[in-house]
Amino acid sequence: MVRNALLNIPRRGKQALALMADCTMGALAVALAVDLRLEALIPPGPMHLWLTLGCVLIALPIFSFMGLYRAIFR
Repeated sequence: MVRNALLNIPRRGKQALALMADCTMGALAVALAVDLRLEALIPPGPMHLWLTLGCVLIALPIFSFMGLYRAIFR
């Protein structure tokens, strides 16, 4: 059921879904890395947001330039 729904999404939609998943997982990775570095679970503040935004804005073009999304959906 879910598999068929995902298979019926157009290629651009699947790429957008992969980008959103990468953004979400990248944001989570940054938040956890900061918390591990500070050795405490702290609520997200302005510093978390800037770090997350910066990492996502750097990572996504690199993934795209390296052909990650093209290779996945061929």
